[in-house]
Amino acid sequence: MKALYVSLTARSFALFATEGLLIVGTVWLAAWLRLGSGVSTMFSGGTGLFKAALIAVVCQACLYYADMYDLRRMSDRRELFVGIVRALAATSFLLALMYYWFPALVIGRGVFVIAALMVIALVVSWRLAFDWVDE
Repeated sequence: MKALYVSLTARSFALFATEGLLIVGTVWLAAWLRLGSGVSTMFSGGTGLFKAALIAVVCQACLYYADMYDLRRMSDRRELFVGIVRALAATSFLLALMYYWFPALVIGRGVFVIAALMVIALVVSWRLAFDWVDE
């Protein structure tokens, strides 16, 4: 089992925090694209924000266990993309199990698929931009 040791630097914290906000924002955007004005009712009571934060936590945990927060791995683009896709596949599997056991956590029909595709594109783009800024 992987130890929960994290070498927390300002750079790794910025990557982690911004990525979490990016994932929550992507879930909101996917909900808006799918539901239109209905997104305000989904997020108004706080349940939508809780569901988006849950997705971000599961996603970031899977990214962590796939060693995607090891900043040295960001230089190999192929390894970065494959690692992110693997972590997001694990995220999808874990969330599917959670949605099966706790149907109240489901974010909406179609929202999950749109969000998953957008998260792949945006997380990879964010990571490439983050690495580029450091060079």
